Amino acid sequence: MVLFALMESLNISFDTESLWVMNLALALVMYGVALEIETKDFKELLRAPIPILTGLFSQFVALPFVTYLLVTLLQPSAAVAMGLFLVAACPGGNVSNFISHLAKANTALSVSLTAFATLLSIVFTPVNFSWYASLYQPSNEILQQIAIDGWQLTKVVLLLLALPLVLGLLTRRYMAGPAILLSKVLKPLSLVIFLGLVVAALSANWRVFAAVAPSYASLVIGHNLLALFTGFSTALLFRMSSVNRKSITIETGIQNSGLGLLLIFTFFDGLTEMAIIAALWGIWHLISGLILGVLWGHFPGLFRRCIRAVVRWFLRRSLYSYFNTIELIGLNNIPCKGPVIFVGNHQNALLDALLIASFNRRSTTFFARADVFKNRLISAVLHYLGLLPIYRFRDGAKHLRSNISLFEKGARLLIAGEEALALFPEGNHGAERRVRPLKKGILRLLETVYKLEPNCRPLIVPVGFSYKALDVFGDSVAVRFGHPLDTSRYWDGQTGALDESLLVAIFDSLKKLTIHIEGEDYKGIVANLEQRGVNWLNVDQVYKMLESNNYSSESVRHYPSRKFQLFPLKSLLSYPWRIVILPRIKEREFISTMRFAYLLVVSLFIAIILILGVLIVIGL
Repeated sequence: MVLFALMESLNISFDTESLWVMNLALALVMYGVALEIETKDFKELLRAPIPILTGLFSQFVALPFVTYLLVTLLQPSAAVAMGLFLVAACPGGNVSNFISHLAKANTALSVSLTAFATLLSIVFTPVNFSWYASLYQPSNEILQQIAIDGWQLTKVVLLLLALPLVLGLLTRRYMAGPAILLSKVLKPLSLVIFLGLVVAALSANWRVFAAVAPSYASLVIGHNLLALFTGFSTALLFRMSSVNRKSITIETGIQNSGLGLLLIFTFFDGLTEMAIIAALWGIWHLISGLILGVLWGHFPGLFRRCIRAVVRWFLRRSLYSYFNTIELIGLNNIPCKGPVIFVGNHQNALLDALLIASFNRRSTTFFARADVFKNRLISAVLHYLGLLPIYRFRDGAKHLRSNISLFEKGARLLIAGEEALALFPEGNHGAERRVRPLKKGILRLLETVYKLEPNCRPLIVPVGFSYKALDVFGDSVAVRFGHPLDTSRYWDGQTGALDESLLVAIFDSLKKLTIHIEGEDYKGIVANLEQRGVNWLNVDQVYKMLESNNYSSESVRHYPSRKFQLFPLKSLLSYPWRIVILPRIKEREFISTMRFAYLLVVSLFIAIILILGVLIVIGL
């Protein structure tokens, strides 16, 4: 549909019968999808309407708003802006149902969202379009009042959505056996049809596509990616399940640009740039949706692993820039395969976890203190990136029962070999250069592992952190990975419990990997060592000084930061940090983490401004 409208906007003739062939083919796709949906799926959605409301919010509130932000930043021509506004104001396209099916998402939710959004578009499409187009001055000058043709909209719903959906549901309800057999045929056939439509459309109209794509493709692709990201972020924020998150993402990123083109030719006389934006959107969202559907549906977990890999790469570069020096010792002690649990001393809040996640060779899920998850948005992001909350006595006895299911979830990840686990058994963080008494949470986790899979033999890799001055700009850190501890030596299968001497072994290992200063005169010992020029990154050197009361001039091998600095404006940014943010931090252990987050956010903001400035200068 969109391709033929694009040709019409450029005064190129086309065969109108082909349009019906495409529509009937898409209806067949919808029928094949509906064969695998049962009426009970919709009943469940009515009992729990939050996913539908979340999808509609993403569709009609979040996407138009972020589109306005994009237009405000890029300042495109009035017609291009109106094309973007109109696409964002349209409901989800019916192809989204097929993409959701392909992605093994909640197809019933996708169909419901398409149906509800299509009906609500009678109100929300003209309201959103008129509102945001009027806010942008260039488009406001040519804006005119629009109204949706209700009969045309009804025909689209009946032909492409309602009719095949009802037929598919009736076939599944009254002829379940034939429906199951038919779905096995239509499922691969619908994929072939879908691919054929895309390939045929592109090949038949390649000259037109090649002529207009270079000028607008980057903008359309960027807007579509922004729509997908908006849907995913909204679903993540409202803590949707994995299958619902996929459906809402797809529903937000697959727009009914055909409806947009109908409105353009009906009410804007086929305004060329506006029509091209909508038409190219109709081509590209099929391609991006198909890619996303295949990745999610046939390569489970790959999408998340890719995101986590990108985040890990970014954090590693950021940490290199934040610290003056990073010393990494014992990376070869980390097993490449098998169940592994990292346990570390905890001096520097979130930075301890980031250092393990960024530099060890294993994909790692972390147990973190539950109070970090209080903020809804932060909690959603942390869960997606692989962090799990763990509750302590101070969080309340009623929450401790939640640890049972959380330990079981972590244990299953460990048994499956998909992830390494990491936790800080001290139970809290402390800036003092000593290892605090260890809690028994690590024992409960390991007992859960052995009860679920007695033959599993998790290894514990102790990790010691030593910071030069964690509350000072330009800090340095040494991270030491110790030799693995075989936990099976401490497991008693008859009693179903772990020997608590494992805690002693972990404690002793951590004392060797980091600095442990005992005694009541802690402050006096630290002050004395600093007066004598101690190097806090060299653990052996510190212990020699403590034992012999003599300073050794033995040098420490450092891993210097990369020359490229993510934070080149540290000195200029220190003023708002010292005046506004630092006085609000109550615990010393959070200073470095908050400073890192502050510099990260400000640097990203500066990078965005610079990129936009370059784009404006070169005329993109």
